[in-house]
Amino acid sequence: MFPANKAVACLRQKLRGLLAANPVTLLPMLAGWINRLLAGWKHYFSICYPRMAFRAVNPYVVLSLTRHLQRWSRRPFRPPEGVSSYAQLQRLGLRLL
Repeated sequence: MFPANKAVACLRQKLRGLLAANPVTLLPMLAGWINRLLAGWKHYFSICYPRMAFRAVNPYVVLSLTRHLQRWSRRPFRPPEGVSSYAQLQRLGLRLL
């Protein structure tokens, strides 16, 4: 049993709505909301085999949050030299699946 593509699409839609509704929110607060959303989704689908769905969701979360920060920040979000945006967002409090 795997999470359906419809469930992954619904999670993406919720994330898109969360980012669109809060354009100028501080990153720790935004990361907390995203962490709560992802933790609930992970807990719900933990009884099946969610690895492939998690692999589809994690890059989407990183990409959409990076785009959001680049778009709404006064100084565009750029991770330090030699650090990926994935690692930088984890340093800032984002916990992925």
